[in-house]
Amino acid sequence: MIEIRNLTTYTLEEGLAIWNQGFEGYFSDMNFTMERWISRFALEGLSPEASIVISVDGEAAGFVLSGIRMVNGKKVAWNGGTGVATKFRGQGLGTRLIEGALDVYRQQGVQIAVLEAMVQNERAIRLYEKMGYQTIDRVTFVSHRGTLSADSFDAANLGGYTVHHGLPVEVAGLPFYQAMAPWQAQWQGIRDGESIILYDKERPIGYALFKRTFNDSGQVSAVALYQCEAEAEHRDQEEIIHTLLGLVYAPRELECMRYTVNLPISNPTRMDALTRAGFTTLTEQVYMVREMEG
Repeated sequence: MIEIRNLTTYTLEEGLAIWNQGFEGYFSDMNFTMERWISRFALEGLSPEASIVISVDGEAAGFVLSGIRMVNGKKVAWNGGTGVATKFRGQGLGTRLIEGALDVYRQQGVQIAVLEAMVQNERAIRLYEKMGYQTIDRVTFVSHRGTLSADSFDAANLGGYTVHHGLPVEVAGLPFYQAMAPWQAQWQGIRDGESIILYDKERPIGYALFKRTFNDSGQVSAVALYQCEAEAEHRDQEEIIHTLLGLVYAPRELECMRYTVNLPISNPTRMDALTRAGFTTLTEQVYMVREMEG
């Protein structure tokens, strides 16, 4: 017998085991400790009440973790992980899981459902497409370890602009803020993060969302970039992007890991600047969206 239950009906230990079994043999190492399992829910806004587990004859066989939040006045659900244990793969449980997750979204009044999937995972992408999701972009993790060369983001200069450093929430009111960016890159999910807003006189013309990680000595060990956008109508798109990247990843001589988190590749100016600075691709995913009407 196949049964779908809410994740809240399982203990933390059972939930962790279900997660690790569901990601056996995945493209990257997704084997979690209990600490990482618990922190994932807090850091990524996942909801046990919106997450489901599928069982076969009483044995947990797979799961969908989900988070739900308001974005631009609409209720949006994010699929934060789907997995099926090895012994149950190839039995059509993936379809049953996504159907179950969509049923939860409907019950919760969700209007838009989103997810990311590894580009190599063609089977999963086909499943999501069958269930009504459409790919609207590709997103990437690119990285650079060590110091940056002296000519990295060489167009970066303030050019009479004013720079404001603040909290992630401060970009939410900008008319060109990308509210429907991938889930992890939205301001709500960047705990302990920072923002930079670039002004031309009093007019905001660009912004970046990022987070610095510090080691035990209080030194920066990593810088993660989540969003970097220029006002579409401004004539100096390249200068704005280079200036923002230069500010986020400064100082160039700092020895650390610099990387992006689910950054859309559809902006060639941004991606070209990172590539020229020596950033290389770690992973690439498709960003998929499903309208929940009907």
